[in-house]
Amino acid sequence: MKKNCSRREFCLRAGQGALALAIASPLLRTGETLAKSTSSLETVTLDTSTNAYKALATVGGAITIPDPNDSSRPAIVIRTGTSTVTALSSKCTHQGCEVGLPQSGKLTCPCHSSQFDETGAVLRGPATAPLKKYTASISGTVITVQFSATAVIQQSAVQDTRHFSLVKRGTFVEIGLKDGIRGPVRMEIIDLGGRTIHDQIYENLPIRWDGSAVVKGDYLLRIGAADQSWMSEARLTLP
Repeated sequence: MKKNCSRREFCLRAGQGALALAIASPLLRTGETLAKSTSSLETVTLDTSTNAYKALATVGGAITIPDPNDSSRPAIVIRTGTSTVTALSSKCTHQGCEVGLPQSGKLTCPCHSSQFDETGAVLRGPATAPLKKYTASISGTVITVQFSATAVIQQSAVQDTRHFSLVKRGTFVEIGLKDGIRGPVRMEIIDLGGRTIHDQIYENLPIRWDGSAVVKGDYLLRIGAADQSWMSEARLTLP
């Protein structure tokens, strides 16, 4: 689907599903229902001949636009060449701070000075994983950015915890990696409407996360390698 959105007006529609859960345990047994995610594409067009996006008419120009995957951090769109453009998440993969617009081809995190190039690759730590990258292209004066929009659907599946162990005590969650698996890891918690309520890279394990500030209910817990080489999912119930 294609929309023309102003910088202040950004539309995201993702399919939503309901999940009926009968037990309070955070783990599933074979044959139970697990919230599995699917992806659809939300296409946004930016016309560089308009005032809102005129910074992108020039090579080296960059702006921020709303990121449908993260309501707290915008996406960064960069005009990298006469016929090339890049779109990145502005969320630093170290501890989630918002990186700045590129200066001399480098995006710097103001919190701990991690640095990335205009492809999202890490130039300087402490971040070890690249910025999330979206598909972007340019034709004439129009830039097209495709965002992956997550929707949660109901699907019968076996619990997938091949890579991690999960222990829950009330609202406190402790996650460790199984033998032979190393960090850093990315932890995501997604509600049943497809909204990401937690997304962070963890260098030190085990992960100890306090969910007391989160609305009680059922969530999809996703644990994966920061380099995206593996990923596992589990149901998480917060009392």
